Amino acid sequence: MIDIYNASLADILPESLKADKQFVAIANALDPLLKKFARNTRLAMHIPRLDEITGTLLDVLAEQFHVDVYDSVNLDDFQKRNLIRQSIALHRYKGTAWAVEAVAEQFFGSPIVEELEGFLFRIKTKEYIAAPEAFATFRRMIMDAKPVRSWFMGVDLDLSPPPTTLRIAKPIVADGRVNIDFRRPSGSKVLVRLGSPIIVSGSVTIFPRS
Repeated sequence: MIDIYNASLADILPESLKADKQFVAIANALDPLLKKFARNTRLAMHIPRLDEITGTLLDVLAEQFHVDVYDSVNLDDFQKRNLIRQSIALHRYKGTAWAVEAVAEQFFGSPIVEELEGFLFRIKTKEYIAAPEAFATFRRMIMDAKPVRSWFMGVDLDLSPPPTTLRIAKPIVADGRVNIDFRRPSGSKVLVRLGSPIIVSGSVTIFPRS
């Protein structure tokens, strides 16, 4: 197999031309130019090297792939690349909960689309990961991705801290009774575990071998 990036034009000349020193010299002279063209062919393959592309070229690709849910001003390069990668799927599943969730993932961490009665839906999440000024862009993109019959009710952003485990323990070292008084605030998600290990002590005498 001939490697296109290292091939020489002289190697593929017919035998009749290989016997002509002038043609061989011309082929050798063209080799550097042809190898440069071969190396630059990868620049025309935009999708395989999408992570290397920045700036306005991403906007051109988005237009080429007809990315409907797109904004060239308020989206960063990372968000643009994700939408371009998903362009075919977004067209195929446009108007579904999957398309809405795919758009929401560009702005929120682990979003969940919750469908309600009466063709209503909202997005539940615990983290907003985009710039504040991009929220208007998010809403417009959701309107493009959602089913026409559905109504977007907004975002349910849960900012409460994660549940915490609190362990309270007191060793028993003597006979007696230990009382632990702990009051948990109403509505708290703190998981309380109460424990008291029993310590048993004693002595063992080991006789030496005679």
